[in-house]
Amino acid sequence: MSLFSDLVTALNLPNVLSFVRLALVPFFIVALSRGDFLTALILYAAAGITDALDGLIARWWKLQTPLGAFLDPMADKILMTASFITLSMRLPNQSHIFPLWLAILIISRDVLIVLVALSLHLVHDIRKFPPSLWGKVNTIFQVSTILLVLWANLQDFIAPALPYAYGGTFFFTVISGFHYIYRTVHWLKSGPQAPPA
Repeated sequence: MSLFSDLVTALNLPNVLSFVRLALVPFFIVALSRGDFLTALILYAAAGITDALDGLIARWWKLQTPLGAFLDPMADKILMTASFITLSMRLPNQSHIFPLWLAILIISRDVLIVLVALSLHLVHDIRKFPPSLWGKVNTIFQVSTILLVLWANLQDFIAPALPYAYGGTFFFTVISGFHYIYRTVHWLKSGPQAPPA
């Protein structure tokens, strides 16, 4: 057990897992472009497992690092953005397409949050911009919706659930986006002593 712990620490396994998640993205896109939804689903699930493991291991072995704090959410966003963009295109063997308007809305929200976080960093030297509860729920809906779209393209009986998934994703994307703006404005009015919570 000590040897395993030493290996985990030496490699900083959470960061390695984040890199693995990033490395899976091109293969995921290629699988979708070929209409191989089974392989795409397996790769997406594998990426989700690395996401769960890197956070768990980082907390358990206290391996949180500045690189990990940057790399983990970046890997998530790249995977999610690639998923929404690719699934909103007409692909081989695709019977269910992710709505393009919803993909644009989701990506626009993410760009807005990145710009706000960058502004806070440049103006107030804030290095932490923690996700809100609404943001976490929104992420769960987005991840689940991608999973459902992939699955529906393999098993059509899943299709009736898609409008509800799209509706939930739309709702939480809008609500979480407005909440990020609200809490940032509220924090700025209160004084830049701490990052928005």
